[in-house]
Amino acid sequence: MINSLNTLRAIIWKDLIVEFRSKEIILPILAFSCLTLIIFNFAIDTTRIDIKYLAAGILWIVFIFTSILILVRSSNIENQNGNLQGLLLSPISREAIFFSKLISNFIFVSIIQIIITIVFIIIFNFSDFNLKFIPIILLGTFGIITIGNVFSIISNNTKSQEIILSVLLFPTITPVLIASVEAINSIIGNNNDWLNQWIPLLIIFDTVFIIISPYAFNFIVEE
Repeated sequence: MINSLNTLRAIIWKDLIVEFRSKEIILPILAFSCLTLIIFNFAIDTTRIDIKYLAAGILWIVFIFTSILILVRSSNIENQNGNLQGLLLSPISREAIFFSKLISNFIFVSIIQIIITIVFIIIFNFSDFNLKFIPIILLGTFGIITIGNVFSIISNNTKSQEIILSVLLFPTITPVLIASVEAINSIIGNNNDWLNQWIPLLIIFDTVFIIISPYAFNFIVEE
């Protein structure tokens, strides 16, 4: 158990060090995300439409595309120079590899989400932000990244990786996206559906994904 935790920590630390030295993932995707928010700002007439009714949808559109880009870029980096194959050939359990990539990508996405949310609040002068959004965003993101790690391996050897990943990912995570958007809308609307209905649904889907994803990952890499 201790060896597995040490291995997990070592791989995560490796991913973080590589990224913060090269900045190949966070900076380009952060620039893309901020540009997307600016485009939304010009496209939406906030003098006619109250932004609070669109906030959840806009945020999750940016979050999901950010997650896909990070999954694709992370997968490509691991396949450069056979990094992933080297990990698979080493005496490390497949589960440790899977969970290390899951945690690393979750950290990357969370960093960008924090900045995106701040930029969104500034650009749209959004005054309805609530700390209750945080567990919803974390649960939704965790589900997306968990199953996305599996699909990124499947799509990695295809010519149109981003398209294949999107085609596989979007139908699977639709319930998670719906629950996440509706939960935030529920908080903005001052009702308790987010706690009684949507949070439990997110927890159920995250639990299902975290159970099946390591087995699916192990099967895929063996093939």
